[in-house]
Amino acid sequence: MLVRVIRDGGVNASPLRSGEDYCVLEVYARFEGKNYYRIDPMDGSAPALFDARGFSVTSPTVSRSWVAEANDGSLFLRPAAWSAPGFWEAYFDDEDWAGDEYLTIRNLIMEEAAREA
Repeated sequence: MLVRVIRDGGVNASPLRSGEDYCVLEVYARFEGKNYYRIDPMDGSAPALFDARGFSVTSPTVSRSWVAEANDGSLFLRPAAWSAPGFWEAYFDDEDWAGDEYLTIRNLIMEEAAREA
């Protein structure tokens, strides 16, 4: 899934540039509230959640690695490995296993998106 930054709303003060396309790594939809895309800015900063209202979808095909998970009034579309308890905590704590898992899956998703573009 590819999205293009269309306005500053939700993505201001971020490393993302207006008019650029980015690969969506995860979708976080709240049943009552904002929805988010997890995007890796590819500038050395960490992957982050960005308000979906600041984007337009340029390629709607989602990754084959994504699974759907609903809990606590939210819906997640993301790789199953990233749903594991403690994954993101381990990633942001710089644990090697989580960093390796993230890069492997991120690269797979980005390769899929490039073929669909």
